[in-house]
Amino acid sequence: MMAYKFFIRELLGLAIVVSVVFGVLGVMLDLFALTALWEHQDAIAQIFFHESFYFIAFLIPPFFLWKIINRSDLVTAAQNYIALKLEAESR
Repeated sequence: MMAYKFFIRELLGLAIVVSVVFGVLGVMLDLFALTALWEHQDAIAQIFFHESFYFIAFLIPPFFLWKIINRSDLVTAAQNYIALKLEAESR
């Protein structure tokens, strides 16, 4: 059961990384859209704003995933799994 919780925690950590990357991509697209508006290229700015809308939604899940990852049972299970794994490797 410890291995299962360890891998769930690792998978949720990967989901946080992916969500943050997509969120940053959304912010970058917004900055590109503002630059396009500054250059009076309204069609390109509209495309950037439209595409960034979907990526901005990825900024919300990392907060909740972080709360799940830091639950005490997952942290304890991950530490126990790593300790048992290191003990098995040292034999």
